[in-house]
Amino acid sequence: MKKTAKDKKLLKQAISVMDEGFTVLEKSGYTIIPASPVTFIRKYRRLAYLREMGRWFLC
Repeated sequence: MKKTAKDKKLLKQAISVMDEGFTVLEKSGYTIIPASPVTFIRKYRRLAYLREMGRWFLC
């Protein structure tokens, strides 16, 4: 996890993949509960990146 946190490109890609997954689920008719992760990733992508990087450094 620490190596992944240091790889900025991989971390940004992981956040983009989460957003893409949320989009696919929503277009398929699924409701994401709780909705807060979706809102957080979409509104605050940069903050999500920093949050995940910090979380992985603490592992």
